[in-house]
Amino acid sequence: MSEILKSLWSKLYAWALPSALAIGAIWFFLAPEFGGMQDFIDNLQDKESLVFFALTGVLAISLSSLSTLLYRLLEGYLWPRWLQEWGLKRQRAKKEAFRSALGGMGWRRGIALENLARFPKDDSQIVPTRFGNAIRSFETYGKTRFNLDSQTLWHELLAVAPKYIQSEIESARSSVDFFVALLYLSFIFGVGSLVLGAIEHFKVKLILLGTLALLLATLCH
Repeated sequence: MSEILKSLWSKLYAWALPSALAIGAIWFFLAPEFGGMQDFIDNLQDKESLVFFALTGVLAISLSSLSTLLYRLLEGYLWPRWLQEWGLKRQRAKKEAFRSALGGMGWRRGIALENLARFPKDDSQIVPTRFGNAIRSFETYGKTRFNLDSQTLWHELLAVAPKYIQSEIESARSSVDFFVALLYLSFIFGVGSLVLGAIEHFKVKLILLGTLALLLATLCH
């Protein structure tokens, strides 16, 4: 029973909490600025909580269903070809810079090794984004070190792993899912606020909200 509760909490934390924050931000900050949205909330007649949780649930389920697409976009796989080439050139230059820094001593060499570990060992596996390379690094680790395709055998490996390792993996994945969801929602909220602020004759409140949301999206990344 405890394992089921842990799994449920991971899903709620990963997708439902960012969704609730986004719906709440729209509910409390954007709705009062527009008569139509505010009238809709006022006409709910004590059903605000039900509607709020329903909207949160729909958004959370939608994000969870689209998680593969959201990840692939952040990894750069769905970018246009010209943008992929630009990203690849940039990431290869970064890896080369970290590799050059290995000639240092002490903690500087340690930091360089740590940064280099966020890239796949095989240069042909480098992808256009920093986020994508971090994922590609652990996806190819088994193959490059032990000639073991951990991606193909992932479910078999996970089945025989101790429970505490399984819990750590699920917890880590939930944390990444949380920030991925918050990144997208903050970005959409920020862009929407800026556009609405411009339409409303550059309303300072909306412009400020949009700027803060875009800053939050950057921090999440």
